[in-house]
Amino acid sequence: MSPPATARIPRRWRVASALLPSVVVASLFALASPGCNIHVCDIGAQRCNGDELQICAEMPAPNRNVDNTTWRHQDNCAVACVTEPSTGRGGCRTSPVPVPECAHARIACVHGAVVYCDGSGYPFGDVPCASGQTCLDTPECGAMCVVGGAHDPSCTATTSTTCEGVAGTMVGCKCGYRISTGIDCGPGLCQTTVTSGQSTAFCSLSVTREPACRLGVTDVVCKGSTLIECNNGFEIHRTECPGACHAYGGVGACN
Repeated sequence: MSPPATARIPRRWRVASALLPSVVVASLFALASPGCNIHVCDIGAQRCNGDELQICAEMPAPNRNVDNTTWRHQDNCAVACVTEPSTGRGGCRTSPVPVPECAHARIACVHGAVVYCDGSGYPFGDVPCASGQTCLDTPECGAMCVVGGAHDPSCTATTSTTCEGVAGTMVGCKCGYRISTGIDCGPGLCQTTVTSGQSTAFCSLSVTREPACRLGVTDVVCKGSTLIECNNGFEIHRTECPGACHAYGGVGACN
């Protein structure tokens, strides 16, 4: 009768075979031990795990090392987590599929809101328009929320804010469109000035200019013990100092 197969295997080989599982376990333990590199992903990368957005970050202690990284939870996407084909980067999107409005735009109007578009046509970062506004895809400035839906005669391409009507109402403008209707300054109290090529409006305390204020600049001056803030020669705010008033170089304070 032949001896068992193991009897024909040299003893040193049998010993090595018996130790092999222990060697494998020890090797795996060493990989997970502090000081060893476990590079799972590149720091800052993002991926989708279902509708969970994950970000690549350093491993927490005690496994932290120069190159040890892992995937961590960053956000739960309300609609969909999408991996952009052009970059391979995951991100939360407001549509699970590309939308036609984003086919050739970086900013677009989608369902009455201003949205940003990724390079694959997926929308994200929706900004709904306020009451009284509509989203308009303008040729000058792209998609934005406007009042009225067309160019406003009160607004020019260089108007930021302007004055309107007897009540001196401040109107917000952008690219020749009205974007908001603000406060009423009062009859004759809405003023305008031009700074860096942009026309802006502000409310003054008087219909006439204050002689102590300089034209064309914002300034702070003292008039006796009164600290006066100025804009383009008009007084816009005053403080009665309990003591002395000091102003120099556009900055002032009460003692």
